[in-house]
Amino acid sequence: MNKKLIAGIVIAAAVVCCGGGYVAMQNEKKVKQENVQISEMLDKLPDITVKEGESLPDLKNNIEDTSMIEPDTLKVDIQNVDITVPGTYDVVYSFKDIHGNERSKTVQCKVEANLLDHVYGMDDIETDCGKELPKDETTFDEEYVSSVTRDDSEVDIDTPGTYNITYTVLGTDGSMEEADRLAKVLETAETTQAPEEIVETPVPTEETTPETGNVEPIEQETVKTGDNTNVTGWIIAGLTAGAAGIGAVLYRMLGKKRRKN
Repeated sequence: MNKKLIAGIVIAAAVVCCGGGYVAMQNEKKVKQENVQISEMLDKLPDITVKEGESLPDLKNNIEDTSMIEPDTLKVDIQNVDITVPGTYDVVYSFKDIHGNERSKTVQCKVEANLLDHVYGMDDIETDCGKELPKDETTFDEEYVSSVTRDDSEVDIDTPGTYNITYTVLGTDGSMEEADRLAKVLETAETTQAPEEIVETPVPTEETTPETGNVEPIEQETVKTGDNTNVTGWIIAGLTAGAAGIGAVLYRMLGKKRRKN
């Protein structure tokens, strides 16, 4: 083999090797750049905040660039999240990148308490004109609420009408919510009718004679008879004396007639 041919083969091999090395280096550089892009994409995934009782949004929309993800491999695990209970939960994103590598990212999901749902007694109020407003008797769940304040400064208790009042609720996490209610000042005091008093009229008895007008009661004289035997004797004595008198008169009349004959 001549020297020129050998030299040509060596030069061609060198060119191929150099070219292959260059391509390999370029591919490696591209992979590194794509890995950086994937890492940046994962770092940009935001934490999630929802109100108590609200539904979670579609969290897949938080992925800005899906070109680095193999189709149909993206999953978002929210099984640990309870939107009915305020608190902080983990949400896990997982997928395969375009190089077949398993990727995952955990973000925080915060379920904020709906403060107004944990306060009780924030009602409309009313009072009579000139009287003080009812005391604020609201209660709350201390786990989520630190204080409740009622602002009734706009209410004029000396002027009948309807006024706005505001309840301000401060959460244990520093959040704040307000609720508007009404205060009514009544024009006149509401009175409660007293029960009618029932007067009982006494019923006259046999021993009681009711008085009518100015008629004076008739006094009855009671004759004491003493012994019933003495009364009978007096009656018999009277009858006997009467009979004797009648007999004497008749005797005298008959005697006169005999003398005339």
